[in-house]
Amino acid sequence: MKRLRSAARGAVAVEYLIAFLPVLFLFASTWQVADLFAAQLIVQRAASAAARAASVVLPDDPYYYPGSGVDSYSGERKAQIELAANLVLQASPKIVAGPSLQVEGASGNGPITVTLRATALCFPGWGNLVCGSDGQQPLQAVVRYPYYGATYTY
Repeated sequence: MKRLRSAARGAVAVEYLIAFLPVLFLFASTWQVADLFAAQLIVQRAASAAARAASVVLPDDPYYYPGSGVDSYSGERKAQIELAANLVLQASPKIVAGPSLQVEGASGNGPITVTLRATALCFPGWGNLVCGSDGQQPLQAVVRYPYYGATYTY
């Protein structure tokens, strides 16, 4: 018994693991939170790009958008606005493709409001502690942009 108490071989390795694992977890969690903040910035910028595209595309000449009238968020106009958002969202491989985009206030007078909802993927393992058990974090950005509309006479 005396021999076991005096044997200290491997104690340093065990103490190292006890001290290292919480530090590793803290580092990984901090990295995950920073990655989520970066994804939120990208979603915010994508919503801004979509709002600007909406303020330009919605009142544009109907000649260029057959099948959808002025101020209508449908058809080719909708496709162009979604393209503006998706081009920015491609900056992060952590953001799942196919965001939800909602455009309100396209009446030709007043601000236009764009709401963009996307999903960010977290790191497997430790990222689940920050993001939840499914490893995904929903992100949302709302942007208001001036909208004045236009009229076309031929």
